[in-house]
Parts: sequence; C-alpha cells; structure tokens
Amino acid sequence: MVPIDAAEGRLSVGLLGDGVLQRSELRATAFQFLIARHIDPPPRTSARAVPQTTSVLLRSFGYAIAGAAHILRTQGNARVELVIGFLAVVAGLWLGLDPVAWAVLALTITLVVCLEWVNTSIELAVTLASPQTNPVAKAAKDVSAAAVMASALGAVVVGLFLFGPRLVARLLGP
Repeated sequence: MVPIDAAEGRLSVGLLGDGVLQRSELRATAFQFLIARHIDPPPRTSARAVPQTTSVLLRSFGYAIAGAAHILRTQGNARVELVIGFLAVVAGLWLGLDPVAWAVLALTITLVVCLEWVNTSIELAVTLASPQTNPVAKAAKDVSAAAVMASALGAVVVGLFLFGPRLVARLLGP
C-alpha cells in the first residue's frame, strides 16, 4: 500500500533511510522495470527442439562424472554412505528381497546419496558466496546437512522394515 502524504497532497513511498519516491518517480521506476525485463528477452525457439549431438551429451556425462569424482575424493561422508548402500545391496541379495523391496531399497540409497551431493553443492556455493563467517551462510549449510541427516535416519527406518523381518526369519528359522 502506498501512503498519501497529507501535508503535500501527493502520492509518495518512503524508502530505507530518509529517501522518498514521488508519484512521477514511482511511474518511472515501474517503467524502467518493465523495460529492463525486455532488454534481453529469451531467444525465441522454433516448435521443434534442437537435437543434442552425441558430443554435447558425452561432454555432459563427463561433467557429471567429474562432479561425482570430486565428491568421492573430498567428502568422507559420501564415501561412508556409498559403502553402507553397497552393504545394504549385499544384505538384500543374502536375504532375497522381492522386486518391490528392491525398488524401495534402490530409491532409499539414491535419495541419501543424492542429498549428500546436493548438500556438498550447497556448501561449496555458500562458501564461495560468503567466504567470511556469516550466520545466514552457516544456517544454509546447517539446513542442507540436516536434510542429509533426515534422509539417513529415514533410510535406517526403511532398512529396519525391509531387513528386520527377513533377518529374524533367516537367523531364527521358521
């Protein structure tokens, strides 16, 4: 809501500090915004998508592999999570999981690993954007780490549901 300055009978908006925008300036600001939106419009594309060449696709895979290699080289937690995921697959083979249980296990492992990788990306981006100690940057890193922790705890619960009854049956017999 834009207040009307009763003393002057003009439309004005208070800014941070002592500045005030008058009605004509408000119009100019809105007009400048509308113009700025259209200075570099997105390129118009035809109805058909341009097909990707094999080299572009291979280059994209190369970047993805480089990112995975970076994470595995630098992030101990990611290596631990992959080892735990591998052990869960071995346990699934030993316990004879059914196809639905395999799907749940695969999605659970993928969720934890992907969230760890997203967490690493967020931490790197926040560190780049805010190299000095900053409470907001710390909060962003903490929240992304909490997402990984929540997924890992959820994976433990899924593991108990998938492996618990089968493990009890295997160890104690019918």
